[in-house]
Amino acid sequence: MFHATGIVTWAAAIFHRTHFVLGPDAPLTPGSLKAIVSETGAKSGLFLPDTLTCLSASEEGLAALASLECVSFVGMPLPPSAGDKIARATRLQSSIGLTEAGYFCSLQPKDPMHWEYFEWNCHHPMEMRDHPSGCSELVITRPPDYYTHTVFLVLPDREEFCTGDLFVQHPDHKELWKHVGRKDDVSKLQNRVFLHPGPIERALEGHELVSKAMVATNHALRVMLIIDPDRRIARRSMPPEEVVDRLWPLVEQVNCRLPVEAQITRNRILVAPINKPFKTTAKGTIQRRHILEDFKLEIESCSAL
Repeated sequence: MFHATGIVTWAAAIFHRTHFVLGPDAPLTPGSLKAIVSETGAKSGLFLPDTLTCLSASEEGLAALASLECVSFVGMPLPPSAGDKIARATRLQSSIGLTEAGYFCSLQPKDPMHWEYFEWNCHHPMEMRDHPSGCSELVITRPPDYYTHTVFLVLPDREEFCTGDLFVQHPDHKELWKHVGRKDDVSKLQNRVFLHPGPIERALEGHELVSKAMVATNHALRVMLIIDPDRRIARRSMPPEEVVDRLWPLVEQVNCRLPVEAQITRNRILVAPINKPFKTTAKGTIQRRHILEDFKLEIESCSAL
């Protein structure tokens, strides 16, 4: 409730005269979700991606989500492997917004399997501005009627607001846009190749052994991968070498979609120890700068290889 999403959802429930059900103060399980839906008659749910990833890992969890007519998520991207499973079970909808601007007015894509994409409402126009990385940055410009964009009530002196969020256009459906990361996270590699860590991290976080993944570059502009293993599996005292071995086929699949300069080599994969988990925000987003500082020595060791 302390996050802007919780506050907006709570307020929206009042204005729309609908019930707002808070989940338990504990990790949501398939059983507890079924009980909530059964007792309250809830038709839709808003979740954090981490919760959906855990629920989608089992048939029982997918069945619990299927009891809802609509499942939405917000806060950070959802791994494609988890999202595809949920989209086959019920209607999955991506939500996006900013603290300064509230929720963005977007339309639901016609194809349920396009759940990763956004279509902007023409009555709330958004400008997709070219970025040197080859993506487009979402920029909100002041329209004639400033009431259509909340950000200009919060920041009345601005004529435009650069969100820093990068998107790619759907190859066939030009009205659809997929979020691929933040402008601040993009790295420039050798030969003017840009590294977008977001899609790589989401793909790897779909693996059962991975809780969080972070892609970064070292001083030599080589790509590094740091893995925070799933704690439930890590309790089995699985050695880092075995984690890398089991993860490697997925890494190879990811590498096939990357330019040579951005590909991940086996000797540049770090597995975080059980007593050194990733630092994250309250909504579960990884804190890149803190993680880089925490693993500074390990990164330097790998860089020497």
